[in-house]
Amino acid sequence: MTRKELPVLIMLLAGAIASIMTAVMHYEIQSLLFIVFITLVIFYFLGTILKIVLDRIEEQNTKLALDEGEVIEKEGQHTVEEVDAGENTAAAAATQDQEGAALEFQGGEGTEGLFENTEDDFEGQGDL
Repeated sequence: MTRKELPVLIMLLAGAIASIMTAVMHYEIQSLLFIVFITLVIFYFLGTILKIVLDRIEEQNTKLALDEGEVIEKEGQHTVEEVDAGENTAAAAATQDQEGAALEFQGGEGTEGLFENTEDDFEGQGDL
């Protein structure tokens, strides 16, 4: 649940409780509608105030954490340091793979004998 939905959920919960209570107490329809409407408006504003307070608290906690040097991650988001570290790791792995392939190609003996095929190796294959 996100905080964006908090005022609406508080309003609907209070409205459901108010409508059930007024129906159980056998209020007239006009009184019931008026009470439920006023309840919805009041609790929507209370939910909005609660959302603003929670957002400010989170903002203050984030500022304090950044001042202390901690890294705060949110779901699905990466910090600049993580992205840079990932790129550096990928570049280092690619460099190691290239160096390893070059060493395997050389095989410790250099390139002597790699391309020393003679005509005898191709006998019987015919013209291509």
